[in-house]
Amino acid sequence: MAIGKELSLMIKIGGKIDKTLGSAIANAQSQLETMRNAAGKAMTAEITAVTEAGAALAVDSVKTYMNYESAIKSAAATAGVEKGTEAYKALDEAARQAGATTVKTAQESANALEYMALAGWSVEESTQALMPVLKLSAATNMDLATASDLVTDSMSAYGLGISDLTR
Repeated sequence: MAIGKELSLMIKIGGKIDKTLGSAIANAQSQLETMRNAAGKAMTAEITAVTEAGAALAVDSVKTYMNYESAIKSAAATAGVEKGTEAYKALDEAARQAGATTVKTAQESANALEYMALAGWSVEESTQALMPVLKLSAATNMDLATASDLVTDSMSAYGLGISDLTR
């Protein structure tokens, strides 16, 4: 009889262990599912944020390019230069180079070139004067277009040429 009681007890203990184990496994599966759902939501949020940031960067890049193109076309038109000519390419290259190598942007450089053209300077004079005017602008913390305007007005008033610019 002792064997029967022991067997009965083992079956009862096994059943309780099995229920507890089954319950623990079910609980663990439920928690894993909750974690997976939360991770999925977090990943979706991160992917959305990265996508939105990428889209904003693309929009800003296109706007920057469009603003630059508008500024260089305006400078060229003021200088009487047509797109595709060597003179246009010289203006474009000078503005881009200044934007790439100084604290001023290519758009600001194109605006400065436009002020020089308004003063009657040739494309060659304007592109030669751009870097000294950039230095003046940076040294005085003045916007580039204003510095260009002041330089052209002052040089004209004193009858100075481009060769006198650095004085």
